Amino acid sequence: MLSGSFKDVIIKAVTVPASVGTFGKLRIATVDGATAGALVAEHVLGASANLSDLVVALKTPVAGIVTLRAEVVGAANKPVFGADGQPLSADFVVTGDMAEPALIIQSQTLQPSGLGTVQVSFVRVPASYTTGLWVAIYSDVEGKPATLLGKLKVNAGETKDAALALTTGLTKGQTLHAVLRQGAAGTGSWTPSGALIKDFGGKIVETQFDVDAVPFHPVLEIEDQNLVDPKKLASKKVVVPPSHVGGWLAVYADNAGSKGALLGKLYFAQGTKLDQKLSFTAAQQGEQTMHAVLYAGQTFVEAPEAVMKAPDGGAMTLTFLVTAKSLSYIVAKP
Repeated sequence: MLSGSFKDVIIKAVTVPASVGTFGKLRIATVDGATAGALVAEHVLGASANLSDLVVALKTPVAGIVTLRAEVVGAANKPVFGADGQPLSADFVVTGDMAEPALIIQSQTLQPSGLGTVQVSFVRVPASYTTGLWVAIYSDVEGKPATLLGKLKVNAGETKDAALALTTGLTKGQTLHAVLRQGAAGTGSWTPSGALIKDFGGKIVETQFDVDAVPFHPVLEIEDQNLVDPKKLASKKVVVPPSHVGGWLAVYADNAGSKGALLGKLYFAQGTKLDQKLSFTAAQQGEQTMHAVLYAGQTFVEAPEAVMKAPDGGAMTLTFLVTAKSLSYIVAKP
């Protein structure tokens, strides 16, 4: 069984005939599976060598139980033959890191606040990956991973209920893909070309999951209402999705069926807000029609291109009725 880094193999004894000259090398390769024949180690032996308990470092750590073949070669990597006329080689079994890599992410509902966060239910990173691994999440195109949406560095061991922040806002409920990747050699830092991690059966450690169709699109709801306070308007529901840094609810007076003078505005950060109060610039009287517009941006800009869009491409506007008590006056008798 390999210990420590799961990379050091001990060769009990090896003899290199003098006929090999100074070109003697010990090559170790895989025997089974999809990577059969892949070179995993090479060690220079020299001429007329009689070695014992030789430690050879493999290129990568061993995971699980693997059969390897050690072979002595000479110039141009040609096999070296023993006295019996057979190649000097031996098959042997090594037991490496028995913690099998694993990744579980359940289908879930993402909140439209911030950029959205995916909960990673469980990750197992074998100790042989000393610099850790990366959980990478991708969008779906025809059932396959496409655009990278977020990543999370995970150290060796078992990790549960980790939060992975998405780097781009989602626009709808959808299927996502997640895989385990290696980082850059030596440092473990993220690289999009990092090797995909496989389980003991040789299958890529991956999963796909669904995010529920929560309001990743703008929402604007204001009901017809009687103003309890003639200077306050109640909005029922406003959603500013992750695709916008913020938004403004602007309310206008009616002008022949279109929006007229601006009566008040209120800023909304990303997320869902219920029953918010917008202050009018002046007290309202009587029954009147009003128009509401939801603008995008942290700074209030009244421009057509700043109006948020509904999923069907329509502008986020609506028209509603309000009724306010008319101001009454007491006329003093002379």
